[in-house]
Amino acid sequence: MNRLTLAFLIVFFSIQLIACSAINPQPTEDTSYLTPIPEATRRAFKYTLPITTKLQAVMFALGARGLHFGFVGTPKVISVEEVQVSELVKQGISNGNDLAEDTKVWLVVLEGEIQTNPPDPLHIVTPPPPFHGCNYVILQESVGVKQIGGINCPLK
Repeated sequence: MNRLTLAFLIVFFSIQLIACSAINPQPTEDTSYLTPIPEATRRAFKYTLPITTKLQAVMFALGARGLHFGFVGTPKVISVEEVQVSELVKQGISNGNDLAEDTKVWLVVLEGEIQTNPPDPLHIVTPPPPFHGCNYVILQESVGVKQIGGINCPLK
């Protein structure tokens, strides 16, 4: 093989490698939470505090269940952001509960099929069919889940 052919092959494969990595980038910390998380990974996750990354916040949120509702299957992650309690109060998502307005919390919004459960497990009532909707989960860094509730799904 002559030098020109070898140089051509090196340049060709280098361009291919760069093009493939640009088209198919690996998820970063900032976007990895949007990738569907396998059930086995969720079961193996170590729920340790403090919650310091978006991925940890998502894992805690996926493990959270409301008293009278929960997702059927794995919901889609719509957004994850760290916000101050005062912002949640302004948006009408939370009344602030027992947290100072300048406290930073994680807000995770999930979308999927929601199943409501009867309020009293002693009364056997057939639950209504699941419905499509969104829930939010508010997480405090050093405590974990603080609040769960329904929210209007963002427009697409």
